[in-house]
Amino acid sequence: MSRKKAPIKGFLTLQKEMARKRITFIEIAHELNISESAVRAKIRMASPLKLNEAIIIQHVFFPRYNLEFLFSEAFSPEDTLRERIQRDATYFKPKKLHIL
Repeated sequence: MSRKKAPIKGFLTLQKEMARKRITFIEIAHELNISESAVRAKIRMASPLKLNEAIIIQHVFFPRYNLEFLFSEAFSPEDTLRERIQRDATYFKPKKLHIL
């Protein structure tokens, strides 16, 4: 008797691209300065992923892809990136850039 695999949950496109590029949860955890288990929970949508964390993941690991592609499960069809950013603006507080 074969066992059925549990369905994969979370940001599926991101997980597929991580596997394709061989990016680990540990690498992402290092960039976000959080634990590996926290990253796993966020990517599997068991805990909230903040917009600034999504931006860091996209910018550092997947610069050729946009947020809507990597995190498509977070967007409804009528949802635009601008609306998502406005809703989540409380999470994203850009740091001041120091230009030398």
